[in-house]
Amino acid sequence: MILVEVMLLGSGLNRLSRVGSANREIDYYSQLASRMMVDVLAYDELPGAYKFRQISVGSVKISRWVASLLLPIKYYLTCNNPTIVRSKQFLGCWTALITARVTGAISVARLGYVYSQSLQHKRKRMSPNVLRFIQWLERSLLNKFDYIQYGAEHIQKCYEKGGVIRPSVVITNGVNGAKFDCVNNVEKVFSHVWVGRLTYIKGADKIELAMEKIGINKLLIIGEGDVSVFSCCAKRVHRLLSVPNDTLPQHLLSARKFLSLSRSEGSPKALIEAIFCGLYPVVSDIPAHREVLLDLGYGDLLDKELEARSVGQPSLEKLESFKAMYSMDRIVNEELKFLESIVGK
Repeated sequence: MILVEVMLLGSGLNRLSRVGSANREIDYYSQLASRMMVDVLAYDELPGAYKFRQISVGSVKISRWVASLLLPIKYYLTCNNPTIVRSKQFLGCWTALITARVTGAISVARLGYVYSQSLQHKRKRMSPNVLRFIQWLERSLLNKFDYIQYGAEHIQKCYEKGGVIRPSVVITNGVNGAKFDCVNNVEKVFSHVWVGRLTYIKGADKIELAMEKIGINKLLIIGEGDVSVFSCCAKRVHRLLSVPNDTLPQHLLSARKFLSLSRSEGSPKALIEAIFCGLYPVVSDIPAHREVLLDLGYGDLLDKELEARSVGQPSLEKLESFKAMYSMDRIVNEELKFLESIVGK
């Protein structure tokens, strides 16, 4: 079986390496590639030897939109006939559709968040007509796929409510437990840690209020963005622009709790990784966070006024059960069973 994974429009491992998240993807694709052939169709390539292949348009300087149409042609002319072509997200999924059509492969859309919903939160004054057009485009393109792989149940419900009706499965993100694990002898320098960009959709405008209302003594922020969102309490904030995913665990372990004020999330990788490291989650009350905390059995959900509601008491037994549920080994096995099942139909 040959799987072609089509990256998000404009994305690639080299670009992800600049923001520190390439290693997470390398771990994932390497595990898949140990069980099947994996080709990553992307907009750049990261130097190095890997179990999977990277295919891109090379060093030619063209727009990502043009590249999204050239990638299927390059793959068709230079590579083996794939069994499955899978789009990593909605944005750029037409590249996967075209590649699947010209090669005769099965098409799968892997959706880690709802694109129109995310765009709506990013652009607070979006015209209703523009939003309806984007939702129509999502529905039209996604209904052309043979199958859909959702990253969470709330994503599946949202798309199906919007008219996306295709055979589907829900498979969450997995975490490499060998890297992300509890280490008890690490000094807790920070009361809370924030991982993510300082943007409106991530709730960065609520950081100062949260620090006062929740009682955050010292906050570690890992992410790019406008530092003015915490200017009034800057003395209690230590900021890192980005860290490689391989070294993220040591930073997570320096805090007691994980903070997220996001207005919208898909499958929240940073939250799951923090839980693996033993951090107590303090997160906004949105569907993505509720699903994770329901699986975990404890944590605090924050309403719009940042009032906290506990969903249970922490225990080692609950944590170990959660880690087994979200382990990368188990998730990769689930994906393989799904992919093998659709090839056999």
